[in-house]
Amino acid sequence: MAIKIATWNMACWSHRKVHDEAWAFLLDEVAPDIALVQEACPPAQLDPSGLAWRPLKRRNGKVERWGTGVVTRGLPITCL
Repeated sequence: MAIKIATWNMACWSHRKVHDEAWAFLLDEVAPDIALVQEACPPAQLDPSGLAWRPLKRRNGKVERWGTGVVTRGLPITCL
């Protein structure tokens, strides 16, 4: 069985204007079974059962909107 895996530092904090288009490209064009994403904001339409997500937590306690996660296509996943 072949599995397609992608990794991408989306740098959403510096590429806000194209962040939605980047997600569309990743999910629709690259279409990985598993995507490892960094510095990203997950879109609301992602299936939560295929999303393990951690927002960035700063040392001062501030929690950023963006973070790091794993997105799967049809594979259940959980955060530990």
